[in-house]
Amino acid sequence: MRKSIILILILGFFSNCGSLKKFRVTEIDRVYLEYNPVEPLQYGGSFDAKIYAVTKDGEEIDLTNYHDLDFMSTDLAKSGKRFTVIKKPTSFKEEPLRISYRIEKKGESITFADSMILNLWGDLKLDYKGTNGTDAPNQNRASNGTILFRDGQNGEFGAQGMDGQHAGNFVVYLWKEKDEYFVYVINSDTNEEWRYKSKRPEDFLFDFSGGKGGDGGDGGQGGTGRDGEIKGNKSRPPGHGGHGGNGGNGGNGGNAGVVTFFLHPSAADIENRISFEMNGGRGGQYGNGATGGQPGRPAAGQASGFTGQQGRNGFPGIAGRSGQPPAITVAEFNYASFVK
Repeated sequence: MRKSIILILILGFFSNCGSLKKFRVTEIDRVYLEYNPVEPLQYGGSFDAKIYAVTKDGEEIDLTNYHDLDFMSTDLAKSGKRFTVIKKPTSFKEEPLRISYRIEKKGESITFADSMILNLWGDLKLDYKGTNGTDAPNQNRASNGTILFRDGQNGEFGAQGMDGQHAGNFVVYLWKEKDEYFVYVINSDTNEEWRYKSKRPEDFLFDFSGGKGGDGGDGGQGGTGRDGEIKGNKSRPPGHGGHGGNGGNGGNGGNAGVVTFFLHPSAADIENRISFEMNGGRGGQYGNGATGGQPGRPAAGQASGFTGQQGRNGFPGIAGRSGQPPAITVAEFNYASFVK
């Protein structure tokens, strides 16, 4: 009886787990994102959702974590079943977020387009942090000694992580028309413009922190020396181990931005719901120095070679400069010129 119950549970699990069912790419009619349309869906926000494929005979298959599914979007980022809105809108028009899905299986490939509309409720999170610096790659192990050069080669030094970018200089305008709030942001350095709207506002969160410095790369391990040899009257001593490469330095963090903020009197009721992150970017971690290579094995009667020296660790990057939250100036301004 107990075995029968276990078997029923196992069969029930597989029958309910659509992603485990066998299917052909050519059997799929469409793919869509299933989410709760009444929960807050706003720029910078995150929400849970699932990706479903619908076959031509109407069966739905959960592809959320399917390994042969490519989720492609410049508007949304996916991590498991968690999705984050990364689009920075340039117009107040309510435009859909664009999504594409590509499924590849057994040499067959097919792509589907999808979209979603934000309801613009809840917290509005505006992310204008400086770009993080790229981590440096770790070095490979060095080559062993050759016939001509019996010592193991020295490990390559780790490269330095890239510096995080400064956030830059910004001007922000926020106002209210009827029951909707509008935010206009301009980067004074690049003249790039962005426009946001909030219909059921909670908090307005602005992040103008500096970018994190990239991590330094680890040094390469020293190569092993060649073994000693004695052949007749010829003797080749064992090669020494190569020195380990030094680790690379971490990149420096970027500075927080400089912000000028204007709040129209029409939106003065939400002044206490506006907050800022103005942190300097963290410095990157240093790369580790690598171990030295081992000497080759000596032949009978030969002296041993030397182990290569340990590489030095790099230096951590320097944190960027933090900034002060901007003073919010409540003042009349002509926001009509910002509408687009």
